[in-house]
Amino acid sequence: MLPTKYGPAPELVITVDGVALDVLLAEQLGIEDLRGLVPALSSLEDAGELSVALERFRSEGTERTNAPVLVCPDDLDFSCSVVIAEIERSEGWVTWNRLGLDASPPAERRVGDKVDWFAGIGPWRFPRGEYESCFNAFAALRR
Repeated sequence: MLPTKYGPAPELVITVDGVALDVLLAEQLGIEDLRGLVPALSSLEDAGELSVALERFRSEGTERTNAPVLVCPDDLDFSCSVVIAEIERSEGWVTWNRLGLDASPPAERRVGDKVDWFAGIGPWRFPRGEYESCFNAFAALRR
């Protein structure tokens, strides 16, 4: 639990090496607009969009999946800024190969179909047990 740019109370956030993902991306990429984006799993208001995010995060196959990880706190949906992670699962590990901004055509809004990948970000590899614990913590917020 960490404070966020837009909320005074601590919220559950995604961290990498102890740094909130939105802060890490803003600092590494020099894109201040990324600071303050919130986790999709705890923030999406549309049930259909939340279903897409949950399905892509919990996919058990070994195929790569583009999952929405951060969204704009103004809209809390896929209509604004959406950071996508390309997720790959292997024995005992979950890897975020790369991250980028969703660039899917607005009329289609098939989040993650087209992504402008960030240069020099990722890959990040997580032990599967830790990754699933993090996912379960976010999922518990939605119950």
